[in-house]
Amino acid sequence: FFAGEFPLSLAACTNQLDIVTFLLENKYHRADIRKQDSIGNTVLHALVMVSDNTKESTNFVTKMYDEILMMGMKVDLNLKLEEYKNNQGLTPLKVAAKTGKIGLFKHIIRREIKKEGCKHLSRKFTEWAYGPVHSSLYDLSAVDSFEENSVLEIIVYNSENQNRHDLLLVEPLNNLLQEKWDKYAAKLFYCDCFIYTAYMIIFTLVAYHRPLEGKVESLDCQIVTKGLINWEKKDWVGPPFPIKQNTEGYLRLTGQIITMLGGLLFFIKGIVYFISKRPSLTSLLIDGYCDVLFFIQGLFLLASGVVYTAGREEYIGFMVVSLAMGWVNILYYTRGFQHMGIYGVMIQRMILSDLFRFLFVYM
Repeated sequence: FFAGEFPLSLAACTNQLDIVTFLLENKYHRADIRKQDSIGNTVLHALVMVSDNTKESTNFVTKMYDEILMMGMKVDLNLKLEEYKNNQGLTPLKVAAKTGKIGLFKHIIRREIKKEGCKHLSRKFTEWAYGPVHSSLYDLSAVDSFEENSVLEIIVYNSENQNRHDLLLVEPLNNLLQEKWDKYAAKLFYCDCFIYTAYMIIFTLVAYHRPLEGKVESLDCQIVTKGLINWEKKDWVGPPFPIKQNTEGYLRLTGQIITMLGGLLFFIKGIVYFISKRPSLTSLLIDGYCDVLFFIQGLFLLASGVVYTAGREEYIGFMVVSLAMGWVNILYYTRGFQHMGIYGVMIQRMILSDLFRFLFVYM
């Protein structure tokens, strides 16, 4: 149980509004509403921490939250208490997003205060209303991803709560994401899908038309004929194969370069993902599932290149695994299509649940 380290935070977190009012209006010694405890939390942070997603808790916390915001106006007209960050660099809104406090999060992001003199504390402003129809403006500061460590980034990358998908359905986040998709994200996604499909076709052609004759080495081979063992000299053909000085040779070389550059890109992107996001095992299996598959695809392809350069025929095995995973990874792009997206997610869940357990028992 966390209720801050000051009487004001304790009174707020235990739903004692009269004590909160007394502390903030005490004419002898007022409590400092800006005070931050040893982990950088203000009274608003403390309220978010003790909140849960039950209706009773959400009701008292949201009421207390708004009252403290309005009381802060009496201390300083320009006080921006919601912008105070704790030691993790999180405001109360971002703490609510990271910890999945959906009731409080929904209230903060859609808060509309109509009390005179306090309207600027709102994050939602109604322009006009006609019966059940109304037009509203939302304050997207600290929410949209054009800001560093925004609410959207926290929900997508830095939250491990099971209800984080529900947070994205809260307006205006839902509409904001739809706008992003319609404006530019869909074009980027489909372009990426087209490039990846073209890459896989090139990879497949390079693998299918791989060279079968190259350097010749003379080896001693044991030949058994009519029960007698004889030793003969046999020519062995193996990698790396020379480049033919013709159109076919140059096309094959170009395809090989494109294929290896793609594998290197997938490998580097996987390393960057692991370093920057540092996902837990649960988050890795659910959110980082596709990133892991692309990383493994790149890893096997690079391993194939190393083994090929070393002159070993086993490079084909690594290449085949990478090629198979590459075509499986096209399922990732079904997410961009309304009717196919749920199919891709269903396959992922099957692999991570039933199929994974089956393979474990089978092994």
